[in-house]
Amino acid sequence: MATRQASGRRVLLAFGAAAVVVGFVVGSFVGGVSADRGEPVVAFGLVPLPAGPVAVGVFAGLLGLLFVGGLFGAVRLASRFDDARVEE
Repeated sequence: MATRQASGRRVLLAFGAAAVVVGFVVGSFVGGVSADRGEPVVAFGLVPLPAGPVAVGVFAGLLGLLFVGGLFGAVRLASRFDDARVEE
């Protein structure tokens, strides 16, 4: 039987995809609950969003994508300075 080892890049990609999906689902739930108020939600004091499940879900998913993208960038930057890394 061959053992299979997951690479760090695949693990981070799976984590990123999961974070975006969870952000969308939670945002959709919050948007669905707050849709009864009828007034738009102002994101970061700049962007007004309609208080609906799809709009808030997309915003939360994009926010998760931005966060995970920042983490990917930090890991990529740190890997440049890692003296003990293993080359594939």
